[in-house]
Amino acid sequence: MVVHWLNVTKCLAEKPGITRSKLDQDMGHLATIFLKHRQTNDLLTYEVVYLLHQMPKLPNSILVQIISNITQIMDKVELNLNFEDPSVYKDSPYFADYVSGMLLTIISYCFLGDSDIGALFG
Repeated sequence: MVVHWLNVTKCLAEKPGITRSKLDQDMGHLATIFLKHRQTNDLLTYEVVYLLHQMPKLPNSILVQIISNITQIMDKVELNLNFEDPSVYKDSPYFADYVSGMLLTIISYCFLGDSDIGALFG
């Protein structure tokens, strides 16, 4: 189902026309990335929320749940966001997912007002 939505989104974004907006183009670009370079679609929901600039509007409880969900997704593909040397993942087929998970986690902590975020990943 997700792959079908990504393909439709990609096709609509590439179709020339007056009705194509910047958001259509951005979503098409995101769909292309997921179809070509990503091993899992588990982070797609959170990336769309981020792309649509909705993360600052989320309540703290949802941000905490996002962090928990991302940690579970990373555990599922055997990646640890708190690993001391993340360069060991550079050859992993899940490297893009790792970087995305790291970014989304850091952003969530920032919106929670965590001033010690550097200690979480250092």
